[in-house]
Amino acid sequence: MTDRKTWPLALSIHPEDTEERKLAELSESGIHQAELSMPLVDDVYGSFDFPSRFCDIRKKALDYGVDINSVHLPYCGIAPESPDIETRLETVRIQREIISAAADAGVNKCIIHPSRDGNPDNERDERMKYSIDSIEKINEHAKKCGITLCLENLPRKCLGRTPAEMLEYLENIQGLKMVMDLNHSLMEDNVSFIHKTGKWIVSLHVSDYDFIDEKHLLPGYGKNDWQGILRALEEENYSGRFLYELRSEYKYTYRDVAENYRDLILRGRI
Repeated sequence: MTDRKTWPLALSIHPEDTEERKLAELSESGIHQAELSMPLVDDVYGSFDFPSRFCDIRKKALDYGVDINSVHLPYCGIAPESPDIETRLETVRIQREIISAAADAGVNKCIIHPSRDGNPDNERDERMKYSIDSIEKINEHAKKCGITLCLENLPRKCLGRTPAEMLEYLENIQGLKMVMDLNHSLMEDNVSFIHKTGKWIVSLHVSDYDFIDEKHLLPGYGKNDWQGILRALEEENYSGRFLYELRSEYKYTYRDVAENYRDLILRGRI
């Protein structure tokens, strides 16, 4: 059994957060680990130019005391579950290229979605097979690069919305791990989800919600049973980061995140 107080605070950030002023604010707020999230393929290849600039960006962040030690691969504009083979092949190619650039910069984890939203019920089994095949190909490349590929549980009509669907991937793709998003489970409570998949969970996306749809609120502003979730993670020997993933529209500051972490993890007030 692990101790929640050993889980370091981390935050999901976006390309605009890698500006020097923002990196300084992160560090001053007490956030010293981060995950770079790039939802759109355009975020990777546009002006940010991730493949050619990320090594320098990560070095700059380290100079400010912020370790960008994971990368969230894009999930808009790609489709590992697509019935169209050309779309799947292009998805695999793009994700492999990003993983290679992340590995060159010294990152050790990449986060991946198993599908887009909107998968029809009568096509789920077929699309699961396509998705598993795509993720397996991407995972093989990740292993060669020294990267741990982490599959994220998803809500609504996405694949990976239940423990049973997640286990279809985790039990059949050697070396694949999981990131548990604590505001995505709409069909089963988070405590149960954690106990069924716990041995694969190596990272978290921490936020709160209303159990109707994902909201990405600070813990304490939704309905999650945080003490139950933390106990379940400890019982499953979780030893990774306590990484917040919040919506920018709420305009939470870095200091808001750090104070919430102290209240939740160190003081037990939430």
